[in-house]
Amino acid sequence: MKQLTYGQLSPDLQQAVKTARDCSTRQYPKNSENHGVGAILVSGDKTFCGAGIKRRRFNSSTCAERHAIDSALISGVSRIDRIVLYAQNDKYPFEKVVSPCGSCRQIIYEAMVNLGQTDIELVLANQDLSQIIITSISELLPLVYSASTRQETSAA
Repeated sequence: MKQLTYGQLSPDLQQAVKTARDCSTRQYPKNSENHGVGAILVSGDKTFCGAGIKRRRFNSSTCAERHAIDSALISGVSRIDRIVLYAQNDKYPFEKVVSPCGSCRQIIYEAMVNLGQTDIELVLANQDLSQIIITSISELLPLVYSASTRQETSAA
């Protein structure tokens, strides 16, 4: 896990963070407690935007990273290079980076496995871009649940 500032990022990562920030303004509903989460998924030269969609029943809501992953998978991507996550809140600015929730971590992992990848880079940014963390799904989800894990555990 690397902790950087925005200025230390390469130009392409700076642009990816800006794009994720732009995606955060697309949350639904628009007046969603003055806070929005945006994610982009990068696959080669393609970028897929995701924004948080909140519904009255929390389990029916869609996280920004899940939105971006689903868009990419439906479009037929064969690889996920990175996912960039940004959150903003007008009332209570995010001083620390926002990290994928547990469900999204599992979904990112499953997409990675289904695409035959060994890991996916994650770039997490706080609201004023003073803190950027570059990590991976394997680092955020070290004891992942998978069918192979279940079989190995039950065979013991």
